[in-house]
Amino acid sequence: MLVRQRFHSFEEYAASLGHGDVSVLALKRARLRWESARIDLDGVPVRWARDGGPCVFEGAIDLDVVGLMVCVAATGKMIGNGTAFGPGSVMVVPRAHQIRVTSLDAVEWISVLIPTSRLCRTAAEQRALRVLPCGVIDPPLVARPTFRAALMRIAMAAMTGAFDANSLGQIDASERLVEAARTLLGAAPESPVVQTHAGRRRISRVGIIRLVERWLEDEADRRPSLHDLARAAGVSHRTLHNAFAEQLGVSPKRFLRLRLLNAVRRELTCASCDDLQVTDVVSRLGVWDWGRFSGEYWALFGELPSETLRRTRRRR
Repeated sequence: MLVRQRFHSFEEYAASLGHGDVSVLALKRARLRWESARIDLDGVPVRWARDGGPCVFEGAIDLDVVGLMVCVAATGKMIGNGTAFGPGSVMVVPRAHQIRVTSLDAVEWISVLIPTSRLCRTAAEQRALRVLPCGVIDPPLVARPTFRAALMRIAMAAMTGAFDANSLGQIDASERLVEAARTLLGAAPESPVVQTHAGRRRISRVGIIRLVERWLEDEADRRPSLHDLARAAGVSHRTLHNAFAEQLGVSPKRFLRLRLLNAVRRELTCASCDDLQVTDVVSRLGVWDWGRFSGEYWALFGELPSETLRRTRRRR
């Protein structure tokens, strides 16, 4: 059965994705409503979704599946593990691999989770699955149209109710998706060979972001500076800026401010104490410029911190 939902906030949207370890960071104020629709086709979940605004999703799929994702619209406005989606790109996510998907605008995407047991019929296919790259790939033309066309056609059919009370149609659709995925993954490039270079260690821009995030987690009690981030990643300020601009669409300075704004929102939306005040939260997180901060909060989330807290209390 098709389940369609519209969300008032990106937190509700992220929670609906069904993966408990997914975190989300709002980059800019949403300009469209967050939406999603999902259906289970004979054990193969398919989802269509629209990110209402620029954001970053991070996490991992803790299921024995291979996730496949395509960008429906706004090609070039989505980045998966450091690589921008092109018109024919597919993001491959084997089980338990860490992923980061950045939407630089309101974008639409379709994903499917295929059980590994249905993808692997032989020992050779099992070995190939173990070396699948995690990230955005541009498969050969022989495999690309088949999978993209099958996934998009089936997702759009589901949106019109084509599979409601149609068990045979669901079985046929799932088999088509599995076969198209097997063709796609059979043509996918193997994990790249890591080359070593003499001299200074080279770090990918994805690696720079990961090092910075790891340092921020370890030093959660500190108010970090740009110098701290550059030193944590072992790169220059210019390289740090280029990595953030490419991967997240914001500068490192803006990222730190957005991270603080999102942290305040998480605290306010999870508040369980009636005596909690906004000033308690922002003070604990090191905010002193309350007036300016409230203005930035409203610009990003469309409401004041006090309004977020009141809405949280009404839901309890």
